[in-house]
Amino acid sequence: MVPPGAHMVYYAVVRLSGERGERSSFFVWVEPGEVAVFQWCGATERLIRTAQEERDQKRWECEVRNFEHDAFLGAYPLHSLPRWRELSSLLSKPSIARLEDRSEDGRVPYTVLPSLREAAAKLDPSEITRRGVDRSVELDAVISRRGSDSEVLAELQHSFLSFLLGYALDGFEHWKALVMLWCGCEEALWGRGHSGGFVAFLRALRAQLQHLPTDLFAEFGFSGNFLAVSLSGLLQSVLEPPAEEVPQKRNPESSLAAVAPVGHPSALRAEATAVRQAFLEKFGVDLADPLGGGGELGGEDGPVVVELPS
Repeated sequence: MVPPGAHMVYYAVVRLSGERGERSSFFVWVEPGEVAVFQWCGATERLIRTAQEERDQKRWECEVRNFEHDAFLGAYPLHSLPRWRELSSLLSKPSIARLEDRSEDGRVPYTVLPSLREAAAKLDPSEITRRGVDRSVELDAVISRRGSDSEVLAELQHSFLSFLLGYALDGFEHWKALVMLWCGCEEALWGRGHSGGFVAFLRALRAQLQHLPTDLFAEFGFSGNFLAVSLSGLLQSVLEPPAEEVPQKRNPESSLAAVAPVGHPSALRAEATAVRQAFLEKFGVDLADPLGGGGELGGEDGPVVVELPS
């Protein structure tokens, strides 16, 4: 039997020659006592969830409950359930339904994140610089579009698992983009009532760190560790808060709170400390000094700075 909740199915075709095809994957939400029936499509080499007539569905349910198919099924790995719950804790039935409504080519409909380069034509130079340094306006726009920060973080978990278990490169790219977005929002971090989203983000990311391959960045050809650089800025803001309140002046487009109190909730500090320790144990990099003795941040992941005319 499969525990209720979110699950991921991944598989690959093994041909008669022994050649293994590309891995395919999808997510499914299972209700308590539900019997989910999938059919193999030889033309597309995909598992497809079939809509059964009521009579056939009842027959399947009866056979499953009488253990008639157990000889052809594998046992659910209950020993890995706690780890799976950590990695999928923010995935809900609605979020899975939304993200699994895929296009014909199988692409997941992840939220398209705002692009500063595309918006630059409508902004003055000082605003371009401000948004390049702090991406709170973008985060606020994404959260508003999705309805809650938990829906945005559901995409963080979905994309990570799609990359980790489904070998989906588009999953990795979306996960990377979301990590960089959350880490680049000091203004949103200081917003009243918004720290809960950052606690959930850091908790989800800490669980993910345990499963990242240590050679991840070398394998994908990055000249630098974007994760270390991104996280170091966020953790510095959490663990070393300024001595005074954040200024009240802010962009009127953002709906995040304008004034932040000195200090952070203890849960946020605890998660930030735990992430720093987990990163050090996994990659041997102290996020207090991710570039190993200091260095300049740059490349495509660096902030966009515009010089104002004198």
